[in-house]
Amino acid sequence: MLKLLAYRVAPLMLRPLAILLEGQLSGNPTILVLSLPIAMMALMLSSIPVHREYYKSYGAGGQSKRLGRQYIDALMWLLVISYVVLVGVLSIPIFGFAPYFIFIAAMTFGIEKMADESSRILEFRKDYYGWFLMQSFRSGWVFIPLLAAFLGSSYEKFYIISITLTALVSLVVFILVSGFAPSFGWGGFLTIRRNLVFFVGSFLPASYRQFPRIFIVKIYPEQAHAFSALAQFAQGIAILFNVRFQIPYRKIIARKPLTFQRLMEPAMRNILLVPLLVVTVYCAGPIFIDLSQRSVSIQMFFFAPVVVADALVFSIISVHLGYIQWSASRGAAIRFYLLCMIVALFALLLLAVIRYVDLVNLSGIPIATMSIGLVWLIVAKVRFFRGNKKQARELQ
Repeated sequence: MLKLLAYRVAPLMLRPLAILLEGQLSGNPTILVLSLPIAMMALMLSSIPVHREYYKSYGAGGQSKRLGRQYIDALMWLLVISYVVLVGVLSIPIFGFAPYFIFIAAMTFGIEKMADESSRILEFRKDYYGWFLMQSFRSGWVFIPLLAAFLGSSYEKFYIISITLTALVSLVVFILVSGFAPSFGWGGFLTIRRNLVFFVGSFLPASYRQFPRIFIVKIYPEQAHAFSALAQFAQGIAILFNVRFQIPYRKIIARKPLTFQRLMEPAMRNILLVPLLVVTVYCAGPIFIDLSQRSVSIQMFFFAPVVVADALVFSIISVHLGYIQWSASRGAAIRFYLLCMIVALFALLLLAVIRYVDLVNLSGIPIATMSIGLVWLIVAKVRFFRGNKKQARELQ
């Protein structure tokens, strides 16, 4: 378990270090700190579970190979469609993104997507060392343009060159790991259509984690690098959670998700006491304190409990969305996703009416997302995980 934990945590330290280094460059560039959450947003939205049928049949000879080909077909179509949509959205004039940044964001998405799929395959095969190497490559390539910038070269130029080469390498690595060459067969469209309902579900974790980070870069640019680095570092909490509750039990979760959730629920419920306490304490006053004249170190110390609590809520939301993905009917899933979106939109409208951003410091943003996330978990519990045997039979 300790070896697995080391494999999971070590690559995680690379990304916050890179973000902090970018913040030290002259001109305070925001290429990495802004392109990364945009790319991760696109990654999560494109995470339609087209791999489900293939993973369930893994090792079943000819059927597994056929479903594997459908998985690759669907993945390639998802990649192309996501590229087109991402570039189209970022090209809207109101956002004001330069062409070179749009290219960087699109390539970042491609790297993240290929690395994510390769990592999932390696994790499913329990090749944790391979997973470690893939994640180290995924987070470590950004040090090439950073090193070039500190040596006096153009940061933007080396970033574009590095990201182009890294995207090509990521695709080659995925081909080697999966054992399938890229293809665009009709079976991929059928696989996407069968799982399209989960596109709506992918919007929930994507919006929970990435919207606030993008928003923070725009509203609090002077604190964006430090806060984003702290948030990336806090993802170690999510890694700890996955090592304890997810990774060793992938196959069990795929086959009996509701049973497994009920076994783990008491521990997860105890973990949720931490973010509940943080939200309660900070809402009592600290989020209204003016920190603009404080040093960055004091601000980060102030934000740290919020960021850790936010990582815990996100981890538990993600794992429950995974249980729903494996167990719920498509109709039940889409109703749940839409209800959660309505809750979030209502909350955001209320915050806009009271001019929430003008009242709070930066920590008020994750406090708001945590509050919405906790409501989502309550909805999920009531809808899917009440221990009702009749309901369990309907969902399985």
